[in-house]
This record gives sequence, structure tokens and C-alpha cells, in this order.
Amino acid sequence: MSAETKSRGCLGWVFRAALGLLWLVIGLLAAEMALRVWDGWSKTDNPFVLSRTDGKLWPKTEEAQSALVHEVPLADPTELPVPSAEDYAAAHAKYFAAMDPAFRETYGIAMDRLGALLQAGPDGGAPVVSAYAPESWLQTDQLNALLDRPRDGGIALRTAASAGTTSCQPLTQDEAPFTDACVAAAGQDGISVALLQRPISGAQPDTTWERPYMSYRPHASQAGQAQVYGNVPEFRLNNFGFRDDDVRLPKPEGTVRIVCIGASTTEEGPSNGFTYPNLLERFLNERFGAGKVEVINAGVSGTRTQSERARFPDYLMMEPDLIVFYNGVNDICHAILPGWTPVERTLGLFATRSKLLSLLLRQRRLPDDEGILAALRSEPGANIRAMAAYAKSQGVDTAVCSFAHPDWEQLDAEERVYYQVYSQLEWTGVFFTFNDYLHMLQLWNEEVKRFAAEDHLLYVPVAEHVRGGTEIFGDICHMRDRGIEEKARVVAASLESYVAAKLGTPQ
Repeated sequence: MSAETKSRGCLGWVFRAALGLLWLVIGLLAAEMALRVWDGWSKTDNPFVLSRTDGKLWPKTEEAQSALVHEVPLADPTELPVPSAEDYAAAHAKYFAAMDPAFRETYGIAMDRLGALLQAGPDGGAPVVSAYAPESWLQTDQLNALLDRPRDGGIALRTAASAGTTSCQPLTQDEAPFTDACVAAAGQDGISVALLQRPISGAQPDTTWERPYMSYRPHASQAGQAQVYGNVPEFRLNNFGFRDDDVRLPKPEGTVRIVCIGASTTEEGPSNGFTYPNLLERFLNERFGAGKVEVINAGVSGTRTQSERARFPDYLMMEPDLIVFYNGVNDICHAILPGWTPVERTLGLFATRSKLLSLLLRQRRLPDDEGILAALRSEPGANIRAMAAYAKSQGVDTAVCSFAHPDWEQLDAEERVYYQVYSQLEWTGVFFTFNDYLHMLQLWNEEVKRFAAEDHLLYVPVAEHVRGGTEIFGDICHMRDRGIEEKARVVAASLESYVAAKLGTPQ
């Protein structure tokens, strides 16, 4: 074969390869364009999407309404005292000493707080210090100097702790970045706990937030705070920084007090009096008599079980008989799913902007069920079980709820498109779907029921009884008025026997 023939053969091969590549690019661009056209249609022609984007009337408005009144007057409009720094320090010191040592550093990061166990050395020698926080925060010798420095009245923090006194003091500028320090007895012989506060990460002055997505400012209020589907509720916080009436301590005699813990799906409602915890209180008092049951809405928008676990003493300070957990969506969508997209995070913005690439990458989205369950057990599951175990040690009972969701089988085509679109826009991200979320939530609800039985916790079947579509759910997890009422009735029915037993009332 001559050199000229070989050259023509190579050129032909290159031409065919280039032509094939060109057709491939054209095909990919056509597929990308088709996906974008469909995506644009789903967002512009869907009545539920339009209600979110253009402020149009939400479809199925009448079906979503409740006959119950929204506004409920305060039982006592007088503002009650906010717990002191010493009150919080005493509760957190006891909790810090009892918690799993592996969680202590997580606690410190979540609370912007260095925690240290203080214990006298052998034969009454120099004190032993075990600090839990990133090493960059403080060295042991610095901590010792800070604890032994004379404060107001000439008393060092360590001296106050050894005397069994809880003491909180502001720190000086040369002790930055710490702003305040508290020392309190841990409830164990010879052990006390030092809690050194750093500036709060992401602090937002002039808002209702104390720690964003973790705690609110006591007695703050905000008018016109929009809900996910356009409702504008009254938003008023109590002396503990929760969306409810002020909490009276000690708890009144003859009252069963229930604290409901969760995120926005606990906190939500068009008024303080129309949230699921407050409706739960209304229904239980209709059954047992006015004032017999007090239910406190301790929901905080955006929180996760890790944050709830870090601030768990705050809930116990309200002296509950029973704690009710309603958790699921934030741990799944904001803790677990982001950890399963390493390739997408590497590709960055291009991966999220391309509809076709997102679809192709989505094919490798979820691990098998065992992998999903392992993740659910290590994050929300372990946190709830740890809190329930500590509550039990303090004589407090626990109930756990399955987490409700739109029922795929009951949805029409427009509703399915709406939930798919807003799931990816606000919850699961572009690499996971609404159906992925539903599958994970089914596994989570099964896991909740399993560990409730194993740990002897009360189980509340919310997901099993609150079912439907857009007449119940404003998005993949938040509820409209009818859904909030239905959830409260399910919880009330599940807790009726417990409350009757606590009050000594015949069924």
C-alpha cells in the first residue's frame, strides 16, 4: 500500500470520527434542549407551581381549609422570666458530663462552645482537664489559666465550681475569641464542667434568630413571616425562645406537660394557636378538661436532629412529662443526600446547570437499601435514640412519630409534576428526585417503628393516617391547615391512653 493510500485512509477515518462526534454533540444538544423545554413547561403551565412563583391563588383552597379557629388568646399575657445563663449552664453541664464522649466535640461545634470536664487529680493534686473542641480553639494550659483567673469578687471560676456553685462570667478582650464562661457541677462526685462560649456562627442581629436554624431569641416576634405556600402567620416567641405561650416553672401541679420537638414541620401554622402542638393541646383538653394538658411547640425551622441533640437540655428545662419527636426531611435532604454526590460536587456548576448531565448522573444516585438504612441509623436514628435514653434517665418519657408525605398513588399528573419540581428546587437537589425522597422516607418510617419497639418508646403513626396530596401538603413535607389539623388529631388519639394514665383518669 502506498503512502498516499495510507494517508487517504487516515484522513477518511478522521473525517468519519469527526462526523460521528458532530452528530453526537448535536444529539446531546437536542436532548438538552428537549429537557429544558419540558422543564420550562412544567414550571410555567402547572397551576401549583404558578401559585408559588406568581402569587396566584393556590388550587384546592377549600379542600385545604380547617373549620377550627386560628386565633387563640394567650392563657396568660404576662411575660414570664427568661431562664438565666446559670440555669442553662447547670442543665448543660449535667448533660455534657453524661453524653457519649464521641458526641462532645460535635456538641461544641454545634453550640460554638468549648466544653471541658474538670476533676481533681490523684490525692487532691492538680486538677485534670479534658477539653472537647477542635484543638485550634484552646490549649489545656490556656484553659487552666482562664479557669483560675480571679473574677468579680476575687473568685475564680474553678473555685466556684469546686464549691458547688454555678457561675457565669463575661470574659475580657485578652481572652478572645471566648466571650463568656460558665462552670457548674456535673451531678457527679468531684466533677464539674466548664462551658466557654465563642461568638455564634452566622449570627443575624435584628432577627428572631439566636443561632440560625437552631434557636430563636426569647420573647422576639415577627409579623408577616411567610410560610412555604404563601400563608403569613403570627410569629411570637416565648421565654424559652419557642413559638408558643410562655412556660411557667415549676410546672403546675396536676398538669401533664408535653414538649413537641422538630423543625418547621412542627413549628408551622398560620398563627401561634394553629400549630399541631397547640391543636394537640386543644384536643387533649377537650377530652380531659381545661388546663389538664399543656403542650409546648418547641419546633425550630431548619433544625436537624444533631442540633436538637446538642441543645437537648433546653427542652428538659421546661419540665416535660413526655417529649414527642417529629423528624425526617431535614436530616434526609440536608445531611444525608449531600454526602452522596461527590462526582457532582467535583463537576460543580456545570453539573447542576445541565439537565442532561443531571439526568445521567442521577442513575447512580442512591445506594442500596442497606446503605440507606445505615445512613438513617447513624444520623437521625442515633440522635433521637440518644436523646430518648437521656430523657429516660431524667424520668421523662418519649414518643416518636412517623413522618408524613404526599401519597404518590393519590396524586394527579399536575400534582406529581409540582412535587417533583419543588423537591429538586428546595429539598433533594437536581441529582435526586421526589421518588428518591419517598423511598428513603419509607425506610425511615419503618426504622422509627422498629427502634420505638426496641427502646420501649411510644409510637405515633402520623404517616399511616395523614395521607393525600396538595389539599394536605404545601410541598413535600409542610402542611396546609387541613393537614396540620389531621396530624394533631392523630397524635392526640395516640397519646390519649398515656395522658389518661398520667392523670389517673379512666379511659
